[in-house]
Amino acid sequence: MKTNLLKTLGGGVLLLGLLATSCKEDEAVLVESIAFESSSYSLKVGESQQLKVTVSPENAENKTLTWSSLDSSIASVDETGTVTAHKSGETTIQATAGAVSASCKVTAYTEVERITLDPAEYTLTEGETVRINATVSPDDAVDKVLTWSSKNPEVATVDSEGTVTAVKAGTAEIVASKGEVSGSSMITVEAAPVELVHPASLFAEYNVGVTPGTFATSHDAADNGYYNFTDAQTACPKGWHVPTQSELYSVIDCYDGAATVVQHCKFTGSSNYTDVPEKVLINGQLRDFTADYYTDTKGVCYALKFKDASNEYLSAYRWKDTASGTPFEVRVRWIKAEGKDLTVQDIANDAYWNSNSESDIVLQFPAVGYKYANGNSSGANMMSYCWTADEMEPTTSGSARGLLLYFLKGNYGYTGSFAASWRCSVRCVKDN
Repeated sequence: MKTNLLKTLGGGVLLLGLLATSCKEDEAVLVESIAFESSSYSLKVGESQQLKVTVSPENAENKTLTWSSLDSSIASVDETGTVTAHKSGETTIQATAGAVSASCKVTAYTEVERITLDPAEYTLTEGETVRINATVSPDDAVDKVLTWSSKNPEVATVDSEGTVTAVKAGTAEIVASKGEVSGSSMITVEAAPVELVHPASLFAEYNVGVTPGTFATSHDAADNGYYNFTDAQTACPKGWHVPTQSELYSVIDCYDGAATVVQHCKFTGSSNYTDVPEKVLINGQLRDFTADYYTDTKGVCYALKFKDASNEYLSAYRWKDTASGTPFEVRVRWIKAEGKDLTVQDIANDAYWNSNSESDIVLQFPAVGYKYANGNSSGANMMSYCWTADEMEPTTSGSARGLLLYFLKGNYGYTGSFAASWRCSVRCVKDN
């Protein structure tokens, strides 16, 4: 009996153990967490992307996820977790399994598709500016910050706001771009109108004085400074400079540009020269003109200068050789195109110069002579030496290399080369 009872009890214990094990194995493994591969995504409108998530633990029995979008008009999500962007904006995508959920941010954006610039064409004058307006399409494009550039910055530049500045005459394409998309505007730059200034009006009334950087207050020799070629180049006050040979020819031209002196402006005897070639610096440009010269027996030489197709600088000149010791006078009347039918003989009379005399430009070059390197004076009351900025090649002796304007009272005027160590007058020209 005892043995049978034990056998019966042992079988019951075994059965209970098997039942307990079976219940434990039947218990479901639940999802504990859901993790997105990224916390945020960006999609171009119209694009789709499969969202990747990790469900833990790996042995969870039911990993089926339920997907939802907080705003499906911006971005929707299907049952597989594929998100599709519909319009620009931001929404939240949620994945749920049972009582566990996770979310990520989805930003839908629209790229710039077209850039239109207004005005598409524009004309500016040198120094002027214009603001170019850019219209970006579509309206809901997220990033509308544009990059501005000029394809010809020497003509026109543009800043980061689309403001164009005209630099010099020409054309320049202005471009606004975003990635591969761009728009352009064609800018035409015209030269700023040049103020017509007669070259003779730029000359100082007096020579440089005894002190460099100052002007003499009279034409007396004692009031004038004397400088060697090197010192002369820095003797003018600020805003003035030593004239070039071409600039001096705008005042008196007794030279035709050849290697030899041609005495057009004679003061004794008579002369008549027509269409004499000349190169003169006008408004910073070396230009080609012709001139007519006429001399009678009155000690006065006349000229019509700056003749060309435009006649914009056409001028009547009178060079007067006064008494010894007094200034050599140059009188200029700017007659421009309206006087194109004048002849040099028309201006060779007192009546022409006695009318409208207030409009004349009058320059005087005093007969102060020059000084040698040792300080000894020569030529006073006879002639005037004025340095130019040009320098000639030294002679074989190396002594003569400075260009000068030379007036010999009672005879003629010409340019010549003299020793750079000599001390001569300086007549400055205004910077222009």
